[in-house]
Amino acid sequence: MVFHVDLDAFFASIEQRDNPALAGKPIIVGGPGKDRGVVAAASYPARKFGIHSGMPLFKAVRLCPHIILVPPNFRKYSAASHDFYEILSSFTPYIQEVSIDEAILSFYGFEAYYENFVKVAQCIQKKIYKKLGITASIGIGTNKTIAKIASNYQKPNGITFVEKGREKIFLSPLPIGDMPGIGRKTEEKLQQMEIRTIGQLSHMAKPTLSILFGKYGTSLWEAANGHGDTKISMHWDRKSLGAETTFLHDSDNEEFLKQTLYFLAIRIGEDLREEGKIARGIALKLRTNTFYTTTHQERLPIPTDSTIGIYNEAKKLLYASWNRITPLRLIGISTFDFDNQAIQQLLFSKPKKLDRLNKTLDRIRTKFGFWSIMPGSLLSYPQKTTSRGLERAGLHVE
Repeated sequence: MVFHVDLDAFFASIEQRDNPALAGKPIIVGGPGKDRGVVAAASYPARKFGIHSGMPLFKAVRLCPHIILVPPNFRKYSAASHDFYEILSSFTPYIQEVSIDEAILSFYGFEAYYENFVKVAQCIQKKIYKKLGITASIGIGTNKTIAKIASNYQKPNGITFVEKGREKIFLSPLPIGDMPGIGRKTEEKLQQMEIRTIGQLSHMAKPTLSILFGKYGTSLWEAANGHGDTKISMHWDRKSLGAETTFLHDSDNEEFLKQTLYFLAIRIGEDLREEGKIARGIALKLRTNTFYTTTHQERLPIPTDSTIGIYNEAKKLLYASWNRITPLRLIGISTFDFDNQAIQQLLFSKPKKLDRLNKTLDRIRTKFGFWSIMPGSLLSYPQKTTSRGLERAGLHVE
């Protein structure tokens, strides 16, 4: 059996724990400001108004005028996450980190020791509440997909146990949107085919789904029929790494947008080098003043962790995807398809010197602060304004 443990409304729950006056009230964690920010987390009373993560704050306020906005405190969330994983490690050594507030557990080899998995889940919940002061929902199933869906089934503070052989019975009535990995476009395409439940999806022919969605179609069929992966990845490896920022004012200023790309590239380059990764792909995210969001990506001819390399590729994507007229509200860069072998081949004329330069700049910023050394092109950049809106891609948004 596999457990999926998910802390309920993590950021919002931590804020309510530390400020009892917020308990039971509709609150959202996010920023900067109600006019420009986005929702990072919403309490369950706030969700009843239709508020969800990723929603612009002004829309959340429109849905619930008396909503309470709390600025995020990521150091506090990180400390709570550390305690969360420490609790889980007292039950089993087989832990896969999904995010700051989600984990998958395996009890392989411990079946005789833990005879009743529901009681184990209850014990985990009690320890989490005692140590962290917040609740967690737990799904138990024969594979990771079942456990993930089950953990969302009775939120908050729920335990859902899907016994072996009853996977399809459990999944059948659920809407297809409950299936992990089904995004908005895939859901719309399936609904156009009058496929609205996981049970209906399971009755489709596997070759048909393969034709419609490629390899992903095969995975959909497997998941809808109760099959899935049980392998626990002991070391969490992020699939992408990047950063984005929401502007305090919409902008069509080309120089400002290029400065923003450079600023983000510095952040991302630092993170890549710190984790010993080089990226084979890059994506650019743009959101216009009308909230139309697009993402454009490309494969890099040679993988890189270089700030200037990331910036140059992002700039190419900007000019290829933006008409230079429409004001932008948000811009972001993400890198993906990582290689852990830090080898750069001829991307620049002197890659070794460039690598030493990047690492020297990293050390200076670590010691004296991010803005202690910057290229001349960023001297006029509104530092405080933009750094407030930065969101690292590794940050979990509920």
